Amino acid sequence: MRTIFITTAVVALSAAVIAGAHAQEVKSLRGKPSSDMILQALTPSGEPEVPVATGKVRRRGLSLSNDESEAPAPAPQAAQPAAQPVAAVAPQKAAPRALDLDIQFQFNSDQLTNDGKDVLDQLAAALKSDKLAAAKSVILEGHADAKGSASYNQALSFKRAQSARNYLAVRHGISAAKLKAVGKGSSEPANPNNPEDEVNRRVRVIVDL
Repeated sequence: MRTIFITTAVVALSAAVIAGAHAQEVKSLRGKPSSDMILQALTPSGEPEVPVATGKVRRRGLSLSNDESEAPAPAPQAAQPAAQPVAAVAPQKAAPRALDLDIQFQFNSDQLTNDGKDVLDQLAAALKSDKLAAAKSVILEGHADAKGSASYNQALSFKRAQSARNYLAVRHGISAAKLKAVGKGSSEPANPNNPEDEVNRRVRVIVDL
């Protein structure tokens, strides 16, 4: 039976967050990646280490003469202002993480194939891990190629994203409150040079931490 491939990416609930996620590099895992591979792709890298200042310590000059009269008198020190408290710096918010996964559906349908369910099973395991369980939102953003009418592609892309959302919520108990399905139709192709390429049929999934 012919199948249509679609991709998933974990997304935020607001338009501003989605725009921020699109500004980030979208990673892609083809085939059937493991939950560990998905987790690694969706987990923010560690914060860069702040280098420690290593400048030399300035010291007062010392006279080598035994005659104390030749030693220069210490210069008077200006009064130093009282130290001001340093304002606490708020931790930087992690940017949304985007990932493309191969999710298979029946031809011209929103029904998941067994292979499609297998990939969503691995995605669910990653989303329920300690590193991603506290994510604020997970949006499944459906995309289609340019075959067919714009209205048909829009409807099918949304239905497929909704099908993936329902599977994650019902099968794996992921909170439906933070899962959202979005249909993009063929408006944002992954391969603009070939709008009918199968890589354009995807559900981009983005995670907002």
